Order: sequence, then C-alpha cells, then structure tokens
Amino acid sequence: MSTKRKRVSKKSKKSWRKNVDISDVDNFIQDQLLQERLGVNYSEQNDEDLFEIDTTGNEEYVYIDNKAGKIVEPEKPKSDVENYPPSMRLRETKLPKCFEILEKRTAVPAAIAVKKGVKSSRLRHKGLRRKLEVQSETSLKKKEKKPGVLFNYDVWSKETEPEKKIDDNWLTSDTVRHTLQNTGLHKKQIPKTIFAKPSLLPAVEVPHPGLSYNPSLRDHNDILSKVAEKELEIIKEEKHLNRVTRNMFSQVTREKMEKDWLSEMTVGLTMTKEESDIDDGEQYKALNPPVRNKKKTLQKRRKQKEALKLKEKLKNQKIEKKKLSDIYKLRIFNESISKKEQRIMKNIEKRKEKKLQRPYKTKSLSQIKYKEPELDFLLPDELSGNLRNIKPEGNLLFERFKSLQKRNILQPTIKRHVSRSKGKAYEREHTKMGWEKMESQMNKRSKKK
Repeated sequence: MSTKRKRVSKKSKKSWRKNVDISDVDNFIQDQLLQERLGVNYSEQNDEDLFEIDTTGNEEYVYIDNKAGKIVEPEKPKSDVENYPPSMRLRETKLPKCFEILEKRTAVPAAIAVKKGVKSSRLRHKGLRRKLEVQSETSLKKKEKKPGVLFNYDVWSKETEPEKKIDDNWLTSDTVRHTLQNTGLHKKQIPKTIFAKPSLLPAVEVPHPGLSYNPSLRDHNDILSKVAEKELEIIKEEKHLNRVTRNMFSQVTREKMEKDWLSEMTVGLTMTKEESDIDDGEQYKALNPPVRNKKKTLQKRRKQKEALKLKEKLKNQKIEKKKLSDIYKLRIFNESISKKEQRIMKNIEKRKEKKLQRPYKTKSLSQIKYKEPELDFLLPDELSGNLRNIKPEGNLLFERFKSLQKRNILQPTIKRHVSRSKGKAYEREHTKMGWEKMESQMNKRSKKK
C-alpha cells in the first residue's frame, strides 16, 4: 500500500524553502563547480579517455607470496634522501608552505582586478603645478583689456572714410545686425533716455512776489490767502478723521458699562412665577406643518403645460415687438452714438494734455509721496522796508534738496527711528564680594527708611 503524499503549504518563500527538497539541484551545482575547478567536463568525454584497461600489471611494487599467502612489496633501492634525518627528509620531499600556497588549485581563471592608480607625490605635484599654470593663464586673459578705438591721429585734419553701406532690402533685421557686428561697422545704440531730462521743471523757480522783503499789498495778501487755504484744508482733514473715529462712538462711563455687563450676563436667569406657569402648560408643537403625499392630477398637469406654452409665446411676441420699436428708435441710437464718440474724443484730448503735462509733474519714485514744502511767509507786523532789519526765513539747503526731489532726481524719503529697548545693567549677587554684599544690604535698608 502506497503512503499518502504529505500536503504542505507553498504560499510564501519561507514555506518553499522549508518544504521543497532541492538536494538534487544542490548536488548537480556542486558537481558542475567541481568539474569547472578541475578543468574537465566528464559528461562530454569518451570512456576511453576516462578509463584504462590494465592487462600487464605492475610487478615492481606488488606481488603475492604463494607460501605465506601475503602481499609483499619488493624492496626499493634506498636513495640518498632516506639516509637523511626525518626533519631533512620531510623538507626535501614536501614543497615549502610559501610555494604550496602559490600553486594553482583550480582551472578557473582568476578574475582580473582593476588596479587603482595610486599617484606618487611627484605626479601629484605635477598636477597641482599644471592646475596653477592654467589658473594663471585664465587670470591673465581676464586682465587683458579689449582693444578699443585708438585715437593716434588728428581727427580734424584727416578726412573720414565713407562708411560701407549694406543693401538691406532683401535682408532681415537679424541678418543685418549680425553682418554689422562681424564686419566692424556696427554702432552701439545709445539709449534714448540718456539725453532726456527726468523733468522739465526749472532748477531754480522764481519765488512768489509776496515773499519779497518789501512786497506790494496785493502780493502779500495773495500769499497769505494761499497759506490760509492750506491750513483750512489741514483743519478740515483733522475734523473728518475725528468725526469718523472718535466722535463715531459714544463714550460710556465706567458705572454704566458695569451695569450693562451685569444685565447682559443675567439675561434668562430671572423668571417670574407667571412665566414659569405658562411654560409648564405648553405642549410640544412642530414648527412645520405635516407633510402629505399629494399627487398631481391630469388636469393640473395639462394646465401647467398650457401655462408654459403661453409664457413662451408671450416671450416671442415681446421680442418681435421690440424689433418693431427699435426701427423707430434709430434717431435715438444715432444721438447716443454721437454722444459716445464725443466722449471718446474728449478722453483722447485729456490723455494728450496729461501726456504733455507729465514731464512737468513729480513721479512716484518710492513708496513715500512727494510733499510740497510749506511756504515761508512773514506777517504784516514782521515786514521791514529795508534789508538791514529783514527777518531771515527758510533754509537754502533744504530748498535745494526739495527741488531735487521735485525734479525726479532724488526719491522722497523720511527719517526713520527704530525704537530698541535698552536693557538695564546690574551686577549679579553671586559675583559680588562679601563686603560688597554688606554694602548693598545697608544701602537698601537706608533707602527704605
């Protein structure tokens, strides 16, 4: 009776390694490796090469003694090696260990190892020297200046040579530029802004006649009115800010604020007896009415379809009516188009005027906008009719600085102060000596008294 085959799990790699017999595969691989080491493939060779039939025998070494029935080895002629002592005899017959290790034990050729090049100190110094030479050559090339235009002749006496012109009728702009750059005729284009002034405002503006030391009554009143208008604008702005910030919210006293807070916190906590009785008697009622499954009848559906058709019909009639009315509105359309064209022309003229006035205005070169300096004026009591008793006003350096900002040469700036907290310096107690501690304690006591 054959034994039942054992069923094992082969689900994972671990179970395969545990339950599958691979001894035959290992034996075959070991046999192949042995043949590779010996350098002989026995499966491919003939029997005559592997085996030899011995028909003669070897009488020199072994023969049988018929009388005793024993195998007797013939006596060998003693050599000189046998006469040596045992230690010398072993040394002569056996290879030394140093040569035995170096003998070839397998037919498999040794792997050719790639030798890592170890640079000697001489080669390393040579590489460093070459590297330094290359660096010096590159640095010299960088230092060499490009050949510029040599003015070694009299520009005014020598006649200029006529420039060669290129026929660019059939050439693109890129081809013309490439040709001019490589033939030496290319002229560098100077930026247009290099000759344009940042502003057309005059460097020194003529002051107002009212700022004179002896102005006329009309001019002096004019300058005073300008100063008053500017001051009124500042007052108006301050009033507006107060109205939208401070005056917008009512000021509440501390007592009223506490009273309001107490009333807000106690909302719903205190209830009268009547309210509690009413609440107890109330029953739960749903807010929404009960939902009922009402199905539409055929009559209702038919009426809905008719209403939709009527709505679409009225919509189309309205569109057709509008088309007819638009025919009679051509005059109104023409007027609206003409008004629109006039508006566009006005905007174009405004843009042109704005473009013409742009060079005379201050640009925004930074986040801070330019502010006009305050006018330096004198009151009627401070005026003097001569230069001897004149009261100096303004600062010439500040005026020039503001002029540069106005003409877009300097960007407007403001003075910024970064407030940094200053640490209080004091001496720690553990760094003091004994007598210093006593002094500090005495000082503290005296201050308390």
